Amino acid sequence: DADLAHAVDGALWGAFANAGQSGAGMSRVYVLRDVAERFESELVAGARRLRLGSPLEWTTDIGPLLEPAARDRVIELVGTACDAGAQLRCGGAVDLDGLAGAFYAPAVLTGVDREMGVIREDVPGPVLSVVAVDSLDQAVELANDPPGALGASVWTLDRATGERLAAALRAAKVGINDHPAAPSPRQVSLAFRAHVSAKLRVWEPSRLRDRRWYPYDETLARAARATVRYLYGRESDRPRVLREDAIPALRVARRLARDALRRQ
Repeated sequence: DADLAHAVDGALWGAFANAGQSGAGMSRVYVLRDVAERFESELVAGARRLRLGSPLEWTTDIGPLLEPAARDRVIELVGTACDAGAQLRCGGAVDLDGLAGAFYAPAVLTGVDREMGVIREDVPGPVLSVVAVDSLDQAVELANDPPGALGASVWTLDRATGERLAAALRAAKVGINDHPAAPSPRQVSLAFRAHVSAKLRVWEPSRLRDRRWYPYDETLARAARATVRYLYGRESDRPRVLREDAIPALRVARRLARDALRRQ
C-alpha cells in the first residue's frame, strides 16, 4: 500500500547515493508480488535516468567507485548472480570518454535468491537486488537473513504496519518511508557495549519528496550550501547568506510544494 513513486525515489537514493558505497545503504528490496512488476519497471526506468560523471559537476548523480578493485568485485558478484539465473535489468561497468575513474552504472537485479553473493555479501557499488515475496512475514524473514544490517526501511502508508515491521527487522536503524543514511554517533558508541542492542525507528508520512533525493542540479546544491552556511556559519554572515542564496532555497521549496500537490 506504499506510495509507489515515493518508494521508487527512496530506493534509488537509498541504493545509489555515494555510488552505492554507503555502509547503511540499501542493497536488497523485498516487494509484495502484487506490485512487484510495476515497482521493478519504474525502478529500472529511474536507475537509467541517473547521470554518471565527475563528482565536481552540478548535474552528476553517480560518481566513480573508490578504486578499480571495487568495480572488479562488483562485476564478479553480478556476473556470478546472472550465471545462476538472476536478470540484470540495467547497469554495469562503463568507461566515460575523457574521464578517469572506475565507473559502474546503477544496476537493478531481479530473479535473485537468498544464497547468491549479491544477497549474502557486501557489494561495494551501486547494485540493488529486488525480490518478489508472497507475504509481509516472508519479507521480514528474508530481510533478516543474513542478520546484522546497519540500516533498513519499511515503505507503507499504514503507520501501524510500518511500526510492526520495523520492530521485527534486525537492524540498528529503521526508517518508515525513508532509508536511514548512516548509524548515528550514539549507535557507534553503543557498538562497544557488547550487551546493548539499540534501534532507532523513524516515521515519514510520504507527503513530501526528500530534498536529498535525485535528480541533482545547481539550484539544489546552492540551496543546500545556503542552509549549511545559515545554520552553522557566523551570525554576522547570515544577512549576506540570505541576500546571496535565498532565491535557490525558495526555488527548491517551490519544487517540493509542487510535488506535494501532485501527491494529493
